[in-house]
This record gives sequence, structure tokens and C-alpha cells, in this order.
Amino acid sequence: MSGLSLALGLTVFVVALALPVGFALRVATPLAGLVAAAFAVALAPVWAPLALLATGLRSAVIALMIAGVATDTLGRGVKPSSSYSAARWAASLLLGLVVLHNVVAPGFMFSQSDRLLYLTVNPWGVAIVALTVLYWIRTGPLLVGPRGTSPALSVILVGASLALLLLMFLVTGGIIPGNTGKAAMGTGGRGLANFSTNDTASFGLALLVASLRLLADGRRVRNLLPPAVAGLAAIAVILLTQSRTALLGVGVLLVSLVTWGEPRWRRMAVAGSPLLLVLALLAYRTVKARSEADIEGQAGTAAAFMTFPGSGRAVVWASFLDAFAHRAEARPWEWAVGAGPASLPALYDDTPLAALGFVLDRVYFLPLHSDVLYVFLTTGMLGLALWLLMVAALIRSPPTGHLRAVAYGGIAVFALTSGVDMLVYHPETTALLLAAVVATSDRSAPSERAGAGRSDDHMAPPRTAPPART
Repeated sequence: MSGLSLALGLTVFVVALALPVGFALRVATPLAGLVAAAFAVALAPVWAPLALLATGLRSAVIALMIAGVATDTLGRGVKPSSSYSAARWAASLLLGLVVLHNVVAPGFMFSQSDRLLYLTVNPWGVAIVALTVLYWIRTGPLLVGPRGTSPALSVILVGASLALLLLMFLVTGGIIPGNTGKAAMGTGGRGLANFSTNDTASFGLALLVASLRLLADGRRVRNLLPPAVAGLAAIAVILLTQSRTALLGVGVLLVSLVTWGEPRWRRMAVAGSPLLLVLALLAYRTVKARSEADIEGQAGTAAAFMTFPGSGRAVVWASFLDAFAHRAEARPWEWAVGAGPASLPALYDDTPLAALGFVLDRVYFLPLHSDVLYVFLTTGMLGLALWLLMVAALIRSPPTGHLRAVAYGGIAVFALTSGVDMLVYHPETTALLLAAVVATSDRSAPSERAGAGRSDDHMAPPRTAPPART
């Protein structure tokens, strides 16, 4: 992290501690900042100053989340929901474990001599996910007030979805640079310039889950139209990326709506069954194309190796696990607490992947494409148990069918995406997904939500029914 970003983060942290807690500070500002950061990161190759803007926005929002958690812990902020105590403890312990690992190896963690390696290893990614969980489960009462979700969330959601779809159209038309490597080889779709197709699709998938959450509150056309537009735009983005993980995620959401949704949601899901068929055919076509791809002039390289069915994920995971097992023979305690993020480049060197010769310059570490495996290798069985408990503890059973469908579908999407992809690299996507899940699943009492950000002494007493007339 640069000195400028650190100074900005500290400034935001101090200011946030002094400001009154409310929806604007705890919900609208961080979500808008993270969405803006996502676009700045994705478009950094198009316009260089966006890279600095992205770093600043991420630092500011992370500082804002730290300040929010600190304020709540001191009892001066939002009263956290009691239904998430297990998730809160698991996330806190996981955060502490990652911080301990990074402090033990400060020479690598804070070195900027090889920024590419630092960003690829992403040493603070798991900590940011744990922080995001802590933040949203404490901010849950502000996400959904007595009158439902705020219209400001619709503005952020619709704006982000339409902007993402517009950018994808510009990339497809060749008007702005984008990630078009897979499309050129006929093995996939397109992504934004500094995002892979999976990264772009995960962003769209998070927007889709959030739009379903807002749809759950709508009863009139004017309330249903904005999130419906946002959801359709997000699905269009996923189709353009042809990401198999995201396509499967859309299928999971449709199955959830059919299984747990109320009648109107089931009718909507049945009406969308042709879309599910299109997604299934597209996923099959993408898998087949990648499996049969013949990359000329790259035989024996990692690029050809990664055309193995499933993008080589299973082989990558097996290679890293084998290298970790050999390392743990001399360090048996690493089975319990992991080897830390600093060990990942060395593990990569001990795998057959390094010997294949990657086609890109200065690539010293191949991302794992699995948050679950990343957590195990860096924090061991203890960290993995805390990660799984944290995710499982987010599962709740809302009282109504439409909320239940979104809650179960959203947490399934989170588990799927983090299991076979890399949410730890994208705090924006993680924040959107978790905000939608918590806003759907939170079971705080209405009086808790109405009194969010205030002490119990200032909460109005519950209304009682008037006495019956005699």
C-alpha cells in the first residue's frame, strides 16, 4: 500500500469515528465507493489515472469498514444482530490469524520491490473478506429499515448494472480495450480490460443477487422496475462473459426461486426457464470449446496445459496440495495453522506448473482459483474451519418464501464463487454479495431495526393495540 493510500485511509478512519452513524455513512457511502472502485480497477488500462483512483477508493472504504466495526464494538454505533454471533466470532478469529501471519513475515508483506508478485499473492485478501463479514452483519439493521430497503440502493444498483452492461457492449464492439483473449481463441467470452471474464461475471452475479433482494420488497410496478432492469442487465453481462461459474450461479438462483419462492416468484422462475435452457446450452458450448481448443505454437506451455477440461483447476489444486504436503513433512504444525501467504510463490515453484513455462512475462505464481484452497494453504485446518463456519453461520431462514429463496440462493452463489474462483481478490464483489445476503437473512426484531444507531434509552416503546370497545 502506498504512503498516499495509507494517509487517506487513516484520514477516513478518524473522520468516520467522529461522524454520526446512519444509513448514508454505513451503507450508501461504502457501497457507492466499492462500486466506483470496481469500475476504476477494471478500466485502469484504458486510462492510467484510474489505477490511483481505485487504490484510493479501496483504501477509503476499507478504513470506513474498520471504523464501523470499531465504533460498534465500543457500543457507540449499530447494535449488532444477535443471530450472527457465530459468524462474528469466526470472522474475528480468522481476521486475527491472517494478520498474525502477515506480521510474522513483514519483509515480504510490506515490500513494494515486486508489486506484481505482491498483488498476485494478495496477502490481505482473506482478511478483507472477514472484515466485510464483520461489517455487514453489524450493519444489517441499517440495510433494511422498518419500511424496507432504501431507494438509494436502487439508484446504486441500477446505475452499476447499466454501466457494466454499457462497458461490455463497448468492449464487444471494439470501441474500448477489453479482455478478449478467450473470444479470439473461440474458448470463451469477453471481460473488462483489467478483469478476467470470471471477474467480470462475478461482478454481474453479485449485482443480480442484490437486484433479487430489492425485488423482494417491491409490490408496485414503480418499485419493481428498477431492480428488474438491473437484474436483466446483470444477466446480459454474464452471457457476454460466458463464465461457466457465473452461468451455474444463475442456474442456482433459478432453482432456489422455484424451490423456496412464493407462487409469484415460482411463476417468474418458470417464465424464465427458456433463459435457463439458453444458459445451459451456452455453458455446454463453452466447456466443449475450451476442452477441444488447440492453441498453436504453445504446446507444452502452461497455456496449453490450462485447456485441460475444467480450465485445469483440478490439476492446479492437486499440484498445490501435493507441494504443501511435502513442505509440511518438515513443518507439521503448518497443517494446523497454514504456511502463510508468503509461502505461496515457493509452493508454486515446487509444482509441475512452474516447469511448464508460463507464456506471460514475470509470472511467479499462478492464482489458485479457489478461495477455499487459498484459505487452507495460508491458514491451515484452523483457518479453513473458521472460514466454513463463517459462511455456514450466514445461512438463515427468513420467515417469507421470497426472502428465503434469495437468502439461500445468495449464500449458495457465495459458496460456489469462493469455492472455484477468487472472491478474495475482489472486495467489491464480496461486499455486494454479503450485503444482499445479510439484508435478506437478518432476523433482527423490528424494534432493533428501527432503533439502529441509537441507544435503548431513545427507542420508542412498542405500540399496543387499543382496548376493545364494550
